Amino acid sequence: MAELALLEARQLAKRLELDYYQALIAIALIDTLGPQERFDEANTWLVEATALRDNLEGIDRDRVEAELKRAAGELQVAMTRASVRSAEVLKTICRVYEDARFPFEDLKPDLAYQVAQSVGAESLFVIGRCGGGYRVPLTYNIAANEAKEIVRQMDRGPRKNTLLGVTGEPKVLQTPKGKTLVAVPCRHEETDRRDPTSYILCTRFEELVTVTPRQLELLGASAEALARLIEDEEERSGKPVGENDEATIRVRHPRGSFKDIQTIDPDMIKVIRMAERAATSVAPILLEGETGVGKELFARAIHGASHRKDGAFVAVNAGGLSVHLVESELFGHVKGSFTGANGDRVGLIETARGGTLFLDEIGEMSEELQVKLLRLLENGEFRRLGESAVRQADVRVISATNRDLKKEVERGTFRRDLFYRVSPIRLTIPPLRLRTRDIQLLVRHFLRDCAALNGIADRYIEIDVKAMEGLELYDWPGNVRELYNEILRVVSLIGRGDLVKFAMLSDNIKEYLKSKNRGDGLLDRSVEQYERRLILNALDKNDWNRMRTADSVGVPRTTLLAKLKRLNVATK
Repeated sequence: MAELALLEARQLAKRLELDYYQALIAIALIDTLGPQERFDEANTWLVEATALRDNLEGIDRDRVEAELKRAAGELQVAMTRASVRSAEVLKTICRVYEDARFPFEDLKPDLAYQVAQSVGAESLFVIGRCGGGYRVPLTYNIAANEAKEIVRQMDRGPRKNTLLGVTGEPKVLQTPKGKTLVAVPCRHEETDRRDPTSYILCTRFEELVTVTPRQLELLGASAEALARLIEDEEERSGKPVGENDEATIRVRHPRGSFKDIQTIDPDMIKVIRMAERAATSVAPILLEGETGVGKELFARAIHGASHRKDGAFVAVNAGGLSVHLVESELFGHVKGSFTGANGDRVGLIETARGGTLFLDEIGEMSEELQVKLLRLLENGEFRRLGESAVRQADVRVISATNRDLKKEVERGTFRRDLFYRVSPIRLTIPPLRLRTRDIQLLVRHFLRDCAALNGIADRYIEIDVKAMEGLELYDWPGNVRELYNEILRVVSLIGRGDLVKFAMLSDNIKEYLKSKNRGDGLLDRSVEQYERRLILNALDKNDWNRMRTADSVGVPRTTLLAKLKRLNVATK
């Protein structure tokens, strides 16, 4: 890796006191880190290169001056682009919430994550006063109680460090544990209908850092956007948004609702938009997608948004119906029509009268059933088994399949005329592996639901970074259904703990990740490169004193020496 080679080259140049080469290496590091958007580190090297330039004389200084000017310009362009992109990501998420009216509670984790990532923060929280205490409506990588304690400690200090006394401009503070905390008021207008200090956005960084104007600009914009969403949610729900809401069970609409579909994926949102428009039509709808993507959830949402929402929603597994029972199950029968028919029976089509008939896995339907369904869709007519009278159906048909029906038509296993009847409107639901950004949102949503099912709704179950990364890297052949079952299993076995760890995940997930890693060793190499870079930076900050370096990274000296040997880092 180029970065590691440069760090080792700098180590040699520093020992030989070759300031000119140290300066060029620092500039090369700026060029390396800038495209990776590691701007804080790149800026550190920019400062070092500038200081080294001031110690140079003659032609060497001129060349370094020119290179430094070029690198600084390119770094500024990269930072500007990243700033615009980060701001657009946040705006997009906020727009998704406002347009689609998704529950703010389920978007909170992703909103907080995006803001923290955009500025490189270790953790983030939004806090406000609530009576004599505090309210924490939004957190990332920090417990609400820990956030409250930070604010309490700040409030006990001098007035200049009182966190909730911040008004107008952002404030950079130092926490009692020596970390950098940036506090940004969520409202700047003194005439706002709320107290301008009612909410403060706080971002905490790993160590004492220099907060850049870009970071402050992003945090200011984020604070405004988050405050607006929090206030809108409070007006909608009629109650304050706070950390206690994490344990609230969200009651789903019995008819189904598009709000039940958890997503921030652009492609999934497009499908929802089309489904919302199609819901008010009378045309049959075909839902396509792999097993477990949520086709029935879509069908119920379409029914709930349709003019037939007051009617019944009847779901039928078309592939699971026996040919011999099809007329009885779907169309009903009259007494004496066959052995065992001891009375009249109303079929599912009549049960769904005035409502929606959902035919799941229609691609597995037998040929005989296809013929009978075609007649129903063509003229709305059907007969009960053993009855000559023709009845008129009053249902809207929504079908679903995990197969490619066009290919089934070409193979001759699915009737072409029926395909056109069931698919005037076709909606394809993307698999979970193509919308990985939804995984974190779904995981946190399922954690709450599964906690409630297990009778522990009063506890907020968090998931650690490694476990979340494992879930995001897995390919989820069973899609959302498999993810839900995984979370239900973990929560059911978690005992009295409140943190899901990587070791708790199913063996098939761990084996999958292990097999992927075994193929090319990328994960191992990435970890090794990160560890090597961390140790080199720590050695440099401590003037290559191994004892101080061991203390700074929090490991015994013997452990550090072993790592130096394994990573082939020379210190003599």
